[in-house]
This record gives sequence, structure tokens and C-alpha cells, in this order.
Amino acid sequence: MVERETPVRISRTFVDRMVNKRMAVLARDTGLDLTLKASESIAAVGIRSIVCSPLWDGDEIRGYLYLDSTGGSKRFRPEDMELIAAIGYYAAAEVGRLRLMERIRSEELRRTNLSRFLSTDVIRHIEEQSKKGDLDPTLSAQMQEVTVLFTDIQGFTSLSERLDPADVKRFLDEYLDRMTEILIDRFGGTLDKYIGDSIMALFGAPFSQGKKEDA
Repeated sequence: MVERETPVRISRTFVDRMVNKRMAVLARDTGLDLTLKASESIAAVGIRSIVCSPLWDGDEIRGYLYLDSTGGSKRFRPEDMELIAAIGYYAAAEVGRLRLMERIRSEELRRTNLSRFLSTDVIRHIEEQSKKGDLDPTLSAQMQEVTVLFTDIQGFTSLSERLDPADVKRFLDEYLDRMTEILIDRFGGTLDKYIGDSIMALFGAPFSQGKKEDA
């Protein structure tokens, strides 16, 4: 038998009050608060006491901690509100730290992926143009004069026939790594693709370094 989860119900009226005041708020007895007493959500669930605190991200509220008490005689106190506010502060700080770490990891991954195909100078140029707002995504396809380089290994077919598959893979991995390093790091080229043992690279794209350098 699968148990059905009870839906979580909160007082949107009280949450809105917290957002408007931009601080932790407490309703010790909803029956003494005319606005809350008239709220349908509070009346339907029988909420008697509420405390709510924002989760801050700089100047923005990213979420909130919310506790309420239904029925009985339990009433939240100012001390409870201070505790919830303190927990909210540390929770928001941790969320902010995790979000920052995720942005750092994403940036490192982006740069790692770019470095597989683009030289350091090209990556730096792209980042500078992006910060200035000069990169127009609508112009991603454009006419440009470039130098295209194709390379392959002479006699690779006959060589691969004499080697085990694992040896062919190790040979190609080392060869392609070294060639890519030469093309990108030494000469500022842009890797287009690998085609078996062949490499296709561009010079002058996505940004020209001058006709002499591109050639």
C-alpha cells in the first residue's frame, strides 16, 4: 500500500508580510491579528502561531524558513523568531557558498572545454569581447578569410594493421595530444575536428591575428 503524502500548506498572506517587511516576522496568536484571522488558508488549516524568516542572497530574498503551529496551545515566542532568523542567516550563507562553488566549477569546465579547441589568446579575446557586450550571437555565422590546415600520418593504415587496437589507441591519443598542443598553444590555431588520424585546424578564426600570423 502506497501512502499518499500530505500536501504542504503555508500561509501566503504571512509570507507576503515577511517579504514586504524584509525581515523575520512572528505572529504569536493569529486569532489576535485581524489580517491573518481573515485569511482563508489560516482558517482552513487552523494555524494558531507562525514564524517566518527570509533567506538572503545579497539584496535578494531567495527563499524563506517557515514554521507554524496548528491547534493546541503552542505559541512561538520572540526567542523562537531570533533562532529561526539565525538559522536562516547561516543557511543562506551556505547556499550562497554552494552557488559560488557551482559557478566556479562551471567556469573552470567552460575554460577547460574551450582550451581543447582554442588558444589562450583566443579564449581571452572571447572573454574580453563578451564582457564588453561586443559578441553578437546573431552574427555567429559570417564570411571570413581563414587558413585551413589538414594533417594526417603517412602510412597510418598499414601501421595500424600491424598493431593491436589498444596500441593504436595509445599511439593516436599521444599523437593527437601533441599535435593539438603545437597547433593551439604554439601557433594560436583553432581545432576544428579530428578525423581518425587526421586533424583539421583553422588559423584566423574565430578572430584574425593578422594575415601573416593567420597564414
